[in-house]
Amino acid sequence: MMSSAQNALIFVGVDVSKDSLDIFRPDSNEVSKIENSETAIQEFCLKLQKKKRNVIVVMEATGGYETLLVNQLAKHDVQAAVANPRQVRDFARGLGIDAKTDAMDARVIARFGEVVKPQPMAMKSGHEQKHGALVARRTQLLELINQENNRLKQSWDDDAKQSIREVLEVLKKQLANIDSRLAKMLQADTQNKRKLITLLNFLVKTDAVWINKESVPAQH
Repeated sequence: MMSSAQNALIFVGVDVSKDSLDIFRPDSNEVSKIENSETAIQEFCLKLQKKKRNVIVVMEATGGYETLLVNQLAKHDVQAAVANPRQVRDFARGLGIDAKTDAMDARVIARFGEVVKPQPMAMKSGHEQKHGALVARRTQLLELINQENNRLKQSWDDDAKQSIREVLEVLKKQLANIDSRLAKMLQADTQNKRKLITLLNFLVKTDAVWINKESVPAQH
């Protein structure tokens, strides 16, 4: 049987930046820094799993730098909460920390989680995560194509123009490939929805027949 201490919810604070994550674990009073990379974050998630404790990892929304962490936590079934940076700054001021001069660190975020108890994010399925990753990559490709088209317009050298055209061809092929994958995912979703609707209709009809049978008075 687990003790009350083991059952207690632990709010792990993570200060996210482009290249690194500063982590504070209040259960061990441990501060660490890891790379904001898939390998490093996977190792961090596995460590949380091994502890077998109720954990919520709290972080601020950073405009996208937290995406890899959120996705990896979901894959490892670890709860995550993404807080509004303004709320965290206001909380820090309440603790006497000047958010304008002092760096917002993982300790403050962990304390924010413990006091405010932000709602954990709904965990996305692997299918949803893949769809989101492909949509994000599609947006990046469109931006790259637009940049290369602008360079093509501004370039005067024939060799440079040829190089740009070759890059554009590769980017457009990748875009077409992603569009094809997204279309297949949409088709699969549509087929699954149709199967579900058919099943639900069958169940409704079956239930209606059963209800009608039950409502018929017994004949003597």
